[in-house]
Amino acid sequence: MKISAEKRYIVENVIIYTTEQLARILFSEVSIDVLQMTGNDYTEQTAAPLELAEIKRRWRTYIEQLPKYICLCDLLLGKNA
Repeated sequence: MKISAEKRYIVENVIIYTTEQLARILFSEVSIDVLQMTGNDYTEQTAAPLELAEIKRRWRTYIEQLPKYICLCDLLLGKNA
């Protein structure tokens, strides 16, 4: 569930059926948080080097717990795994 921090209501609800889907959403949300924090309107594929470094740093904690899904990070970055 995505909740708007400003308006405090549910923006979107998503039914997650697989752990892969959960991991993909998790990695994507982390990268979106970094991009929003820097105020840039990029995607993971077009992020600046410093933003990419921060995204990868924040992913590290989750990758350690979900090593099976590290390939999803490459897909989000637009790399062929």
